[in-house]
Amino acid sequence: MDSFNVEESADSTKIIPLGRIKPTIIPKHHHTGFCKHSSILVDEKNRMLECEQCGQVIDPFDYIWEESTNQSQLFTTITELRREMEWLMKQKNRLEKAVLKLKQRKMQT
Repeated sequence: MDSFNVEESADSTKIIPLGRIKPTIIPKHHHTGFCKHSSILVDEKNRMLECEQCGQVIDPFDYIWEESTNQSQLFTTITELRREMEWLMKQKNRLEKAVLKLKQRKMQT
């Protein structure tokens, strides 16, 4: 371990010069960028969740909250897409009928 030069000031407090401290940080997993925690390991014994990619321990409540929010948003998106699909199908049917009418008029003239 590094030794530090501790300076004592006039009011007898000890000061450690921070410019000389060089902490060594070793990440658990070498991971670059932002991790979305897309692969979660469940430790049933210790009742913990851990990201398989970056190793971060995940709070179970936060994980469930986020997943339920995502599921709710997906449900809303699916519902909206189904409504849009129904509207598009109706539009398609109306356009097909309009094309048939135009073809019939053209044949009559």
